[in-house]
Amino acid sequence: LLANGSSIGTANTDASGQFSISGVVVTNDAILLYIDGDATYDATTVSISPGGMLSNIDLYVDHVITRHDNAGALSNANMSTAKGAYVDTEILYSVSGSALTVSGAATELYLPTSHSYTPGGNVTTPNMETLGTFSGGTGSITSSGALLVSGGTFTATSGTTSIGGAFTVSGGTYTHNSGTVTLAGTSSQAVSIGATSLNHVILNGGASNIITVTGTLDINGNLTATQLATINTGTLTVAGNVTSTDASVDGSAMITFDGTGAQALGAGGGTGALPAVTINKASGTLSLSDTIELDGSGGWTYTTGTVSAGTSTVVLNSASSLPVSSGAMSFNNVTYNMGASTTVTITGTMDINGNLTLTAADTINTGTMTVAGNLSSADSAVTGTAAITLDGTGAQSITATSADLPNGTLPINKASGTASLASNLTLNSAGQDLTVTAGTLDLAGFNLVLTSAGDVITVSNGATLQLQGGETVTAST
Repeated sequence: LLANGSSIGTANTDASGQFSISGVVVTNDAILLYIDGDATYDATTVSISPGGMLSNIDLYVDHVITRHDNAGALSNANMSTAKGAYVDTEILYSVSGSALTVSGAATELYLPTSHSYTPGGNVTTPNMETLGTFSGGTGSITSSGALLVSGGTFTATSGTTSIGGAFTVSGGTYTHNSGTVTLAGTSSQAVSIGATSLNHVILNGGASNIITVTGTLDINGNLTATQLATINTGTLTVAGNVTSTDASVDGSAMITFDGTGAQALGAGGGTGALPAVTINKASGTLSLSDTIELDGSGGWTYTTGTVSAGTSTVVLNSASSLPVSSGAMSFNNVTYNMGASTTVTITGTMDINGNLTLTAADTINTGTMTVAGNLSSADSAVTGTAAITLDGTGAQSITATSADLPNGTLPINKASGTASLASNLTLNSAGQDLTVTAGTLDLAGFNLVLTSAGDVITVSNGATLQLQGGETVTAST
């Protein structure tokens, strides 16, 4: 037993683990109990003395227990006073300035029920669990392992709380205090916080970090994805901005934009990935920028709200099949770069105000893609029933050199401007008709072939199919 850094007594436990130490302490002495001389077990407990006898004070193996037994809140300064200049590596913490560091590979910093801990500085620990009253202040809280709030009141730091293991709120209340939570795991990391809301969240673990969300991870501020691998299950609801600078983030989780004000989705000027996106904004505008890849299985869903696509590019880049239900919103550029044996299923119309590029599309089923920019394909085997309509009011080009388009129809429906072939075009599936409803389709010296019996080329009254001379046009009708 130490009091204000001085040893005032020792005792051996009995067979049941009970002990009693006699020593002189006065009210508000900073006291420290620890296991000394055991080759297997280490444990430390720190408190403020109420004066007189103190009973039912525990030592838990591989724990630093923070208590205050005189109706106050323990601080890092109190813990520094309790240890003083006393040196023993079996005491499982140290304090430098106002910063606490808990030692040991698996030690847990533990705040029991009915006790309070206000660090007043930074905290670094392998693990942390609170059941009492914790007030993080403005310092950083770093748990390289788990953070568990299982009772009491947890008021986070207004700075950064970094968590390398599981993040669980299973009881009590968690208040974000306008701070930032960084999920910094290097492997699997579970997040289960119930109805708790966070402020800003940063995903910055290792390249193998797999985050598994149970239920909803509600983020009232911004979400930033810097480095991770996967976000699985659950929903991340975000009221602020979302920025991903990690070009590969897959998984089954959904990122839902639900803020009522202006929001932004971008990649810091480059390319960033997310597993999936849902837009469900009661008010305000979501502005897209940069190149956003969808690497997971949830696709893109629009429910309500205003979306400004700007100059952005959305890349469907999944190794899994995914849905696209974009409703009344419009994309700028869209690129398909899907994995083998995957299907993109479009509900209704996918409106693309920029360019549509099919790098690797495999199967695109149902629905219609309306394209106001250029259409190009480099995939030699695209299947599926989706239609593509060119409806831009300016010049558009169609490029499919030794490449394919989905098997739906290809209407040209332009109020003005000309759509021109930039390569030979072959439509090779039954029912894959070409209709020039309005505007001009200029073959521009390239050949046009419809290979299936019964497929037709239709040019409506007022529309134009323009040949330069020397082209070959092949169709049954």
